[in-house]
Amino acid sequence: MTEDFLQYLWRFQIWNAPLQTVNGDSVEVIRPGYHNTNGGPDFSDARIRIAGTLWAGQVEIHTKSSDWYAHQHQKDPAYNSVILHVVYENDASARRTIGTTVPTCLIRGKFSEDTYQTFSNWREGRGFVPCEKHLQNLSEHKRVMLLERLNIERLEEKVNEILIDVAYNLSSWEETFYQHLLRSFGLKINAEAFHQIAKRTPLKFLQKHADSRFQLEAMLFGQAQLLNSIFQDSYPRALQEEYAFLQQKFGLLPISEGLVNFLRLRPCSFPTLRLAFFASLIQRKSQIFQDVLHIKTISDGLSLLQVDISDYWKTHYVFDKLSVEKPKELGVFTQHSIFINTIIAFLFAFGKLRDKPDICERALGFLQDLPAENNRIIQQWKTCGMIVDNASDSQALLMLKKNYCDLKRCLRCSIGIELLK
Repeated sequence: MTEDFLQYLWRFQIWNAPLQTVNGDSVEVIRPGYHNTNGGPDFSDARIRIAGTLWAGQVEIHTKSSDWYAHQHQKDPAYNSVILHVVYENDASARRTIGTTVPTCLIRGKFSEDTYQTFSNWREGRGFVPCEKHLQNLSEHKRVMLLERLNIERLEEKVNEILIDVAYNLSSWEETFYQHLLRSFGLKINAEAFHQIAKRTPLKFLQKHADSRFQLEAMLFGQAQLLNSIFQDSYPRALQEEYAFLQQKFGLLPISEGLVNFLRLRPCSFPTLRLAFFASLIQRKSQIFQDVLHIKTISDGLSLLQVDISDYWKTHYVFDKLSVEKPKELGVFTQHSIFINTIIAFLFAFGKLRDKPDICERALGFLQDLPAENNRIIQQWKTCGMIVDNASDSQALLMLKKNYCDLKRCLRCSIGIELLK
């Protein structure tokens, strides 16, 4: 038996028999209290009627009642307000610092042991997700409701990250959006490297040369440490000379050499092309966030990402290596990924901070109207029987897998809690 499982039982009051104290007094739970995940008693602000008397205070839960002393609660005044000690095994009488005894409620035999066995199997399982064999028991109504809740949780997580960066950038939403947008152009493999490039290359420097795609490329490629070779082609040699001038002009400090990665990438996803696309984007619109705030439809947002590329990159994927000329553009998958993870996240964050619920609703609507992402994790969710209707669902499931399933946090997961019930 584990303490977190007992906390789950108490939180949702899943009993198959009336509760009572070890002294035989009846226990009627009016309100189990609010689960406290920080220091102090496990549940706060509970309302419990014991032997007909209504008590208000905290509830502490242990596997064994002697854990009260193992955790030194008898010396901590914070536990003097505990009105009920809920335990699976009773082997000691809990006392407060003032010497009074805490009523003890023994819950062994008051719930289905099968529920605990299911929970144990989940924790010990090695499948894709712990509850994969039980997902078919989730009704369509519950699926929609729980995934919506998880999607909001994922957006709130992104909001916190964005607001930290906005504060770091002296409340500049434009600068912060630029940094996150360049990060998203790097996709997963080069996201961190591209983010560092953005932080070391303030947007105002790019804006000063927004009329020259050549100078924008020189700055970005130089900051990425991609101009350090001895080149044969005249174009990269010209970029080297231009970057040397711009570096001295702005005092630019490039990222560490080798951070930008070409391994395990298809040529169309090479960082050279990604940076070239971003240079074209900045040339066309150097203050993108203002346009983002006025996006009304998905096509409006995607049109911001439909940029061309400079002539050199039409016949190259890397410097000095000629390739067959063919059209190059950001693929639909990439456009959707940037739209979902950056544009929508920023709309939601801005709406939350400025108390503009209409912007938040617009962002949520975009997620529901965009198609679901189609990656390995989402495919595995579908194999388990999970229906994935749109990007809102896929975003929720990606967050669920990373923040709950992989960490076996079944008793903190809204889907796990529902299935255990």
